[in-house]
Amino acid sequence: MIAMHLRKLAVLGLLAGLVGPKMRDALKATGRPILYSICEWGANQPWNWAQDVGNSWRTTGDISDNWSSMVSILHQNESLAPYARIGAWNDPDMLEVGNGGMTDAEYRSHFSLWAMMAAPLLIGSDLRTASPETMTILKNADVIALDQDPLGRQATVVAPGVYAKPLANRDRGVALFNESNTAKTMGTTAAAVGIGGATSYAVKDLWSKATSTSTGTFSATVPAHGTVVYRVTPGGPVPPPTGISQLGDLSWRSAINGWGPVERDRSNGEQAAGDGRTLTVQGTTYAKGLGVHATSDIGYYLAGRCSTLVVDVGVDDESGSNGSVAFQVYRDAVKVADSGVVRGVGGAVRLTADLTGGQELRLVVTNGGDSVDYDHADWGGPVLTCS
Repeated sequence: MIAMHLRKLAVLGLLAGLVGPKMRDALKATGRPILYSICEWGANQPWNWAQDVGNSWRTTGDISDNWSSMVSILHQNESLAPYARIGAWNDPDMLEVGNGGMTDAEYRSHFSLWAMMAAPLLIGSDLRTASPETMTILKNADVIALDQDPLGRQATVVAPGVYAKPLANRDRGVALFNESNTAKTMGTTAAAVGIGGATSYAVKDLWSKATSTSTGTFSATVPAHGTVVYRVTPGGPVPPPTGISQLGDLSWRSAINGWGPVERDRSNGEQAAGDGRTLTVQGTTYAKGLGVHATSDIGYYLAGRCSTLVVDVGVDDESGSNGSVAFQVYRDAVKVADSGVVRGVGGAVRLTADLTGGQELRLVVTNGGDSVDYDHADWGGPVLTCS
């Protein structure tokens, strides 16, 4: 029976691949805004092909109204964050909030985590009989705003139980999820969630609505099966030091990365901080630098003080001959250096960027046109000169 089920899923996936574009084109031809959802339960890895066909795709089997089902689907969907983008979403199935199989605390976790994952928020309960507690969860405008943020990024896991979601105005959504059966203290830092380099941070708890100020550490006692969700807003950025600095030693103002966190002085290992290796491009090693994975965007505050950036860029040797990326350097909105497409079979490319008068430096890495699976990109020995 299992083999038969798998064959049916494979056939459904094949049909989706064949019929999907035709349906997409037919829907577009109506001239009306229609969301096109693809469902083959993730059997044929739709995140690899469905972005240009539909607006969302189911990533897992059907959810059930119980804790273990919700948590299982959450974990299956976590690693798919790099595939989500505006108009193309991972869909971990509808919400069970209010159906009675979980506690209100568990439903708040369910709603919070689906919003952090930029998932379609499809209500699966009967609103005619929904309790006041259920309606309070479903109508939390602050949490819904995380889900509907126009940047369109899915949250990534920065530590066990800690999720960070980049937002369009440079804020971060931060969720502390306690999967255990007892309350525990959980926390993270501004640097860990990608918004270091500010003098202070405004923090809003999106369930209690309490507000506070932090110097860069966020923590809470989280109840069993509970989730604390913050919206964190950076304050004024710290100017760069005078003289010549290794860029990797400075605090970035914002960081978005394809897989795993941006690494300092290591390549990108795709999962947790520190899991990379020595930055190496075609046998040349770099003691200092940044390891990223396309698509990546790192921002630094310049305060109009800096003149030049010099850096070697290339695909890290851990990708072998695979991978192709493009590196761009922006001074504010102006592109001041561009590597063109750099491939895993080539050596490093030296970029020199004029930053004179700029308020912000952005280091951007995009996919070079092939699969993004091997796009481990290195900013080797980046030297920033400021007056």
